[in-house]
Amino acid sequence: MSPVKGPGRNRPNRRKARKLKITPQEERVARLLCAKDVPNVKQLPDVLEISYKTILTHIAKLYKKLGIDSRAGLMREAIRHSWIPCPCPKCAPPSEGEREGGLSHEG
Repeated sequence: MSPVKGPGRNRPNRRKARKLKITPQEERVARLLCAKDVPNVKQLPDVLEISYKTILTHIAKLYKKLGIDSRAGLMREAIRHSWIPCPCPKCAPPSEGEREGGLSHEG
């Protein structure tokens, strides 16, 4: 009996096997897209001093390389690749008061 044939059968996942080749500019675009103070892609040309079309090209390449199709996917991958810190309270570094033991939840 021969092995099952078809796409993806009995082959390693090529996307996981190869190392992502994200350029520094693509990483910078990803960081800015995930930043709280840049909610709109149309603001990026002013920040990066490159054309809007070039930014769209960087975004398209990022999405293709990362295998994603949304900004939420980009956030997830940016956290996974340590381009941005995880925003959840569990992962956030302690504040000054918490480090010194000065915070109290008592009324």
